[in-house]
Amino acid sequence: MTGDQQREWADALDRVGLEGGYHSLGYHRLGQANGEGTPRLARYTEGAHVILLPFLMRPLDDCVPEAEGWDATSVYGYAGPLTTTPTPPADVLERFRRALSAELRRAQVISLFTRLDPLQEEQRAVVDGLGAVAEMGPVVVIDLTQHEDAQHAGYGRSTRRHVRRGAAEGFTCVEDRGLVHLPVVVDLYLATMSRTGAAARYHHQLRYFERMMEELGGAARLFVCLRGDDVLSGSVYLVEGPHVHAHLGGSVRQPGTPSPGTFETDRVRRWASAQGHRWLNLGGGVGSRDDSLLEYKLGFSKTTLPFRTWRWVIDEAR
Repeated sequence: MTGDQQREWADALDRVGLEGGYHSLGYHRLGQANGEGTPRLARYTEGAHVILLPFLMRPLDDCVPEAEGWDATSVYGYAGPLTTTPTPPADVLERFRRALSAELRRAQVISLFTRLDPLQEEQRAVVDGLGAVAEMGPVVVIDLTQHEDAQHAGYGRSTRRHVRRGAAEGFTCVEDRGLVHLPVVVDLYLATMSRTGAAARYHHQLRYFERMMEELGGAARLFVCLRGDDVLSGSVYLVEGPHVHAHLGGSVRQPGTPSPGTFETDRVRRWASAQGHRWLNLGGGVGSRDDSLLEYKLGFSKTTLPFRTWRWVIDEAR
């Protein structure tokens, strides 16, 4: 499927019980607007079984000078294949792999790369035998099906202290459905990217955020932490079926004061739990490293899942 087939793309996701988020056409169109490639969705159907693989397609010479053919790549975030439940049996998966390989070769796609979703464990079985899957590092997740007391008990001492002090100092956290505070949140995000030394490709401007909210609709939620009228932190969270992913955000940095980002994350966790979601994915360290950012996130939960990437050279002769 192409990016022009909006209804067909949405129907395909509905078949596997998912909507919105990283696998949606809207999020892939956001990548296209950012110059990352053209949206494509491979769909394989056999009886009641459906297997999907969304990706962005770009000329191979975008990354290998003078090379011919195409490169299939991933949106930023957590993508990879999706299937109906339960995961299709081994013989169906094998026929899917053969069909996918044949179709990609027909389309002159030479290589494929995608980031896998740590909350979709069946993805490893789907891609088994096609290229290589590499484990990059852990992401921190919170099991929202646990009782509130159990979720809160998973907090570290420092995290609990910042949440408690934030409440005492009048912090509030609200969902900004009207996007009134989005320009300020983007400024905080860019300041955070500069402070942490993030690569230039992550320095997204206001128009990128506006388009993300337009493309994803209710699947993208903006939450802000306020003290009075002052925005202290803000983040966009992506909702994909039963899962909520912390996506992009930033906060003011005021040593010696409660962390607004910590307070915000606590309140979003409570919101996601009340909405009946299954997991809140906080992500991992910078570049999947074991660093201070990962340590900070572990202050909310000691539960981690492996973040993996999938690389496949389809036509090694090229």
